[in-house]
Order: sequence, then C-alpha cells, then structure tokens
Amino acid sequence: MTFIDTKEYFFSAGPFRFIITASEDVIVSIGFKKQKVPQKNPEIPHNVLNLFGFFARYADRSPLLNYRIILLESGHNSDKRDEYGTASIVLDTSGYTENERRVYRELIGVAPGQRISYGELAVRCGFTGGARFIGNAMAKNRFPVIIPCHRVIKGNGEPGNYSGGADIKRNLLAHEAGGF
Repeated sequence: MTFIDTKEYFFSAGPFRFIITASEDVIVSIGFKKQKVPQKNPEIPHNVLNLFGFFARYADRSPLLNYRIILLESGHNSDKRDEYGTASIVLDTSGYTENERRVYRELIGVAPGQRISYGELAVRCGFTGGARFIGNAMAKNRFPVIIPCHRVIKGNGEPGNYSGGADIKRNLLAHEAGGF
C-alpha cells in the first residue's frame, strides 16, 4: 500500500456502521465499527461523500447503478471528475497483486442478493482449482461491501468465514436477500 496522508471518517445508516480511512483522492480501507460512530467527521472529500452515498443507498436497498468503483494501483487519483451522472469511488489497491485485483474486479460484478462460491469465482477469473487463492484474496480485502466478499460462499452453500465476523456476513446476506 502506498503511503499517503489519510484521515478517518465514520458512517452510520440503519444497522451499518463503518470506519473509513481515506485521503483527499482515494479510499484506503473500510472497516466495521461495533460501537456508535462519532457524530462529527472532519471535512469530507468528494470521494468519501460518494462512498457515504453508496452506503446510504445500500442500507435503504436502493439501486446502486450510478456508482463506478475504480481500483487504483497507486495511492493518488488525479481524475476527480464524475462522468455521466456516475459517482466514482476510488479504492487504493496498491499492495495487491494483479491477480487479486482481477478477482476484485470480477466480484464487483456480483449483484446484491447474488452469491458465488469460491470455486466458481476462481473459474470466472481463470484460476481453475484456485478456490484457496480466492479465499486468501477475500481475507485480504480492505474494502468490504464495496468489494463484496460477503457474497462469496462455500461450495456447499454455507456462508464461510468473513473478516468482519460470521454474524456480519450473515446479516449482510440477509439484508441483500430483501431485494434492491
């Protein structure tokens, strides 16, 4: 991961509470926050505002069609423009391999309410027999919900592990089962 000047931002909507680490240009990480979030954030950059909008729509089960997720390989984004009514959420994916970024790009295309097995995701990414690699990539994901690793399940249909905890994974899947 590239070193950049970051701040922490807090978001809460419905049952969801997140702590976001970001710079002016990129989101560096997203984590789940169990306790209440502080009421006040520092001045919020455009990229983080877009992320807040995404989370608010996600919490309300509103369509997420106007969001473009950008996986940036370095910690700086010089293009802050949003095109054609889309809201860009720029993620700093430095520190990930190109194969991991390939997995994340594929996973972003798995819609809310859908699930995919580790093995199926591996095949879609061209890693036949690479379910373990997919599991390791999911464990390294610093951007839960945006890169929806909670939608990746075991081949037998069980939810499997989750960095935020198995209860959070089950809650996210149940939330999405309600429709968008």
